[in-house]
Amino acid sequence: MLLYGSAAVLVVVLGLALWYRQPAAVALAGFALVIPGSWLLGLSLLHSFQGIIYPLTLAGAAALAVPMAAARWGRARVAILAALMVATIGLRVPQFRATTDRYVHSVQPYRTIARQSDTTAIRNIVGNEPVDMALGHAADNHMAIAELGVRGVPLQFRPPAWERSLKNWARLVKCPEPDLYLPKARFTLLEKNAYAPPETVRWVGSRLKLIEDRDAVTVLGVAGTQEMIWDAEWRPGVWIGNTPTTLLIHNGTGRPQCVRLIATTSAGPAHPNRDVRTLGYRLNNHTGTLSLPNENTAAIPLHLTPGLNRVELFVVERASPEPAPKAAVPLLAFCNWRIEVADALPRTDQR
Repeated sequence: MLLYGSAAVLVVVLGLALWYRQPAAVALAGFALVIPGSWLLGLSLLHSFQGIIYPLTLAGAAALAVPMAAARWGRARVAILAALMVATIGLRVPQFRATTDRYVHSVQPYRTIARQSDTTAIRNIVGNEPVDMALGHAADNHMAIAELGVRGVPLQFRPPAWERSLKNWARLVKCPEPDLYLPKARFTLLEKNAYAPPETVRWVGSRLKLIEDRDAVTVLGVAGTQEMIWDAEWRPGVWIGNTPTTLLIHNGTGRPQCVRLIATTSAGPAHPNRDVRTLGYRLNNHTGTLSLPNENTAAIPLHLTPGLNRVELFVVERASPEPAPKAAVPLLAFCNWRIEVADALPRTDQR
């Protein structure tokens, strides 16, 4: 019904603009045709401009006020135009309400809203120091770009932050992707309840936190995700499929470390048998598998070298039914990851 109502209002506004021979009004109101046009052409990125298109459409309707007021029965015509504009605004009320429910009235940590005092506190701590950003939610990334990056804080995009915010736009303008091997920044910005190495937390806000983890063993980012997910406490996770998902683990201690990568796991809807789950992992030349038939926790032994370590995770069992090309393959949920320093692990733990 909203679609039909919006289409009817648009047709009336364009008809009036053509009747009164107002090219500016036709051009402004006609911007709304970008939405069906982008849908027909498969250019879904254009839908992101709806925040600009809507006020331009209203401006097109408002541009008709002068010629309509100058015509016979001008006041009556302007009153009709005003009612038309009120109807246009009214058609947006359901969206306004849904947006308010999501961004304002949701309980934390699902409320995607940040206080200015939070971003001010982050800027005061980091100064001109670079900050690694591996946030998985687009709203958090956009807030960091607008309130930190635009205001002079050097942001180093780590996956999945780049993929969840700027990747599609960067591809269109041929902007190169960030270098995974950039030196680790002193600070990292991540979700409030995400894992942080011991004694690294420098600030905690309502939704995010800042840690100083350059000299620690820490998860730097997650590349090649099927899809990002979060648990009930807003701790980040990923769906793992048959193609590798790579956890980037930074070892800033300056010496080799034996650790365990621990996470909560559960079989996803694409898994053929919830009672048989085999998680494979690979780090350099060392590979191994974990059988998780009834376990909800995976503990992966790793021998980390100083610097960046790429840990590939994948599910051995094939998805059923076979997923469509480029579709997410939710075989295994891998959430609430953390790193525990282990005693010396024998090489036979990784085979």
